Amino acid sequence: GLPSGQVRTGTVSKQTEVLHWVDYLAIALYLSVLICIGVYFSKRETDAEDFFLGGRRIPWWAGGISLSDGNVRLLYHSRPSRNMTEGDQDGTTRG
Repeated sequence: GLPSGQVRTGTVSKQTEVLHWVDYLAIALYLSVLICIGVYFSKRETDAEDFFLGGRRIPWWAGGISLSDGNVRLLYHSRPSRNMTEGDQDGTTRG
């Protein structure tokens, strides 16, 4: 690190690069493939129950893992905001 009181100076450069036509082509190709996949799989769903239950083709253990993983992620991502408002486990608050 820098010694206390020392300031590092520099210049800020503006980047004026734009996307090339190949970049736009890649984005258009990606979006068109994504739309085609969505249309293909939307034809296979008959109603909302079929959509939400996966046509009842998902094994019970895969559904359980998905459910528990979603709950763990929810708790994991909500913890930083809780630390900011309520404090860490040692009782200190930040922010």
